[in-house]
Amino acid sequence: MISLASIIAMNLLEPTWDAEVGDRGSVLRAIRLAQPAGAERLAANLYELEPGAIVSPLHFHHTNEELLFVMSGTPTLRRGPEQERVLEPGEVVAFPSGPKGTHQILNRSETPVRVLICATNHLPEVAEQVENETLAVITTAGLRLLPDSPPITAPRTARSRTSSQPIADGPQRAEVRFRARALDLVSPSSIPTMM
Repeated sequence: MISLASIIAMNLLEPTWDAEVGDRGSVLRAIRLAQPAGAERLAANLYELEPGAIVSPLHFHHTNEELLFVMSGTPTLRRGPEQERVLEPGEVVAFPSGPKGTHQILNRSETPVRVLICATNHLPEVAEQVENETLAVITTAGLRLLPDSPPITAPRTARSRTSSQPIADGPQRAEVRFRARALDLVSPSSIPTMM
């Protein structure tokens, strides 16, 4: 049970920002809301985007799904290289896990924008940044960016891990074992946090 003394009082309408980053004259501010409020398996981040700012690259998550609430302003939602639309205050948009949840939030308007993004919070998590071919691996230790590469596939002589028949000998066997361990690492677990 979480004690009331451990919960940090925060105000969604008058936040004290955790981070402020600027790039080419645009500024992005962010505050994490869920964990300080006592959440264990949820994430919630409030973002304020000055004109020209973006929340993140075009991406999708393999494990977690997100829900976006437009608090103020008119952000632009990108769903792919040629798919974008302007959102209005009060709009709510879901981003399911997998490629169908691909998204990017940016501010192409002339006034500041505020969005609240809530999500499930299962770690470890992998997010694919589709335009720069990068994988974001998110763990309790933080975020690591890795170049994307084609998936390693098991050779035709490999059997499923539940089969009693052996996997091919030599380097292929080691590669299949490595791939199986890697898949275990990115499967959903009960360790909490969000990108």
